[in-house]
Amino acid sequence: MTYMKFDEWSRLSGTDVEVWRNGLLIGTGNIEMAASDSIAWIISDPLAERLLLEKTNGFELRVSREQAIRRMDPERTDTKCHAYPGLDSPNPD
Repeated sequence: MTYMKFDEWSRLSGTDVEVWRNGLLIGTGNIEMAASDSIAWIISDPLAERLLLEKTNGFELRVSREQAIRRMDPERTDTKCHAYPGLDSPNPD
């Protein structure tokens, strides 16, 4: 599955994500809560331990193409992305 950078963290509560920092994948998890577009709590292990992520510390969240489309427009029921430029291909980073 292809994942892509998603900058609007406040839309990601309940979403499975990849966590990247400095161009490296450092983990995966589920966003428990996003307080703004720059702070998010992620649950990344079976013990439900939470991690605080901040954009200012260089973290980047990536989601699947389908989740990106759903998070941009929750009313959509399909995952065709022609209406959303930039979602046709994965992030080149």
